[in-house]
Amino acid sequence: MAIEKAYESFTVAEDSPIKGANDFKEYLCKNAYVSCWHKNVDENMVMWELYGRDSNSVAIQTTVGKLKSSISKLDSGGLEFHLKNVQYSRDQDVEGKLNYSAPFFIKRPHFSFEQEARILLSTYSASSPNKDTPPGITVGLDVVEAIEKVLVHPDSHDWFTKVVKSISRKYGLKAPVESGVYGNRF
Repeated sequence: MAIEKAYESFTVAEDSPIKGANDFKEYLCKNAYVSCWHKNVDENMVMWELYGRDSNSVAIQTTVGKLKSSISKLDSGGLEFHLKNVQYSRDQDVEGKLNYSAPFFIKRPHFSFEQEARILLSTYSASSPNKDTPPGITVGLDVVEAIEKVLVHPDSHDWFTKVVKSISRKYGLKAPVESGVYGNRF
C-alpha cells in the first residue's frame, strides 16, 4: 500500500507519537482536506451516473488556471497546498520513495476512467503531529472567476434547469448554465 511505502521512507524517533504505518495513515487522513475533480474536455455519461445519480444535480466546469488563480493565498503556517493529477497504479507498481502527500494522488487502475485531479490541503506536521483537527478548513475561492460553466444533469427536468439559472443570476455568476448532453433520456 502507498501509505506503508511513504511511512517506510521516514525516520521515526523512538519517542515519536506515531506508532506504525496504520497510525501514520490516521495522522495523514486527519490532516488532509481533499477536493476531487474530473479532468476532461467534455462531460462524461459515466461520471453523471456515478456522481450525479439524482437527475437534479450539477457539474461545475473550470480550468486548472482559473482554479489556481481563484484560490486566495493561504497563510503558510504549516499548511501545504497541492494540485496534481491522480496516478493510476497498482500498489506493487509504485516505485521509489514517496513523500507523505503522495498516497493521496494514487488510485487503483480500474478508476482510471475518472481522469481525476485533486487538490490537497495538508495540515500534517512531522515535528508536531496532531489528530485533533477540524472536520474542514475554509479556503477563499472567487467562485465567480473560477466557474467557467455550470452543467445541469442531462436527464433533469426543465424546472430544475430554471432554478439553477435563477440561483446563478441571484449570486452574480457570469458563467453560462447549460444542460448536459450525455444522459440516458431517450
